[in-house]
Amino acid sequence: MINSSEKSRETFTSKSADFTQDDESYAKSMVGPADNQDGKFVKVLGVNWNTKTDEFLFNFTELVKFANTLSVTKRSLLKISAKVFDPLGFLSPYVIQLKCMFQELCAEKIDWDRELHGDWLSKWTSFLSELESLNKVRIPRCYFITTSKPISVQLHGFSDASKQAYAALVYLRSSYDDGRVAVRLLCSKTRVTPVKQQSIPRLELLGACILARLMNVVQNSLPEEIRKFYWTDSKTTLC
Repeated sequence: MINSSEKSRETFTSKSADFTQDDESYAKSMVGPADNQDGKFVKVLGVNWNTKTDEFLFNFTELVKFANTLSVTKRSLLKISAKVFDPLGFLSPYVIQLKCMFQELCAEKIDWDRELHGDWLSKWTSFLSELESLNKVRIPRCYFITTSKPISVQLHGFSDASKQAYAALVYLRSSYDDGRVAVRLLCSKTRVTPVKQQSIPRLELLGACILARLMNVVQNSLPEEIRKFYWTDSKTTLC
């Protein structure tokens, strides 16, 4: 664990889920309503937002229908993966699988419009099934428990690597005066490994590198400096 010297601050507050009708009307006029039947959903930067429960959610029903009309090729795989819009990386465990599969197809020099069969077809079917299940994902917009006062706020970042990919994630951990502790995923970043084979220690270092950059971006977006922790399971990286 690498512990920075920033002092923890206790002045973080968060806006509650309730907001005025003027705020809601302004949001709808600026970003437009999403596919909604009860007037609770709007789109913010391409992500669906339930203004009643104050949650971000995903709807890939139309994308799954579109994918089922395509032939199973490398071109189609790239087309579908590019349409999964996830700016904060909430769906990284899913998206990175598509990227890894695309890299494998490129490594085997599969033609762009060649029909995929066997294991490739099974993976494609599995990806579409998982994509549809992502409609159930709900991400709370508010990072804090609004009914209690935070007494300690920390950023915890994790990095890891494998032969296929490396990744970094940042969590916000807040402790409250009533003894409760809340942990929220802020964002994540993933990368497929380079085509040229690399050693695991080197890939672990690449993971630590993107974690340091991601943590810096998160800290710069916050109003105050807070205590940060960096985690990795690689002793080589720490040394």
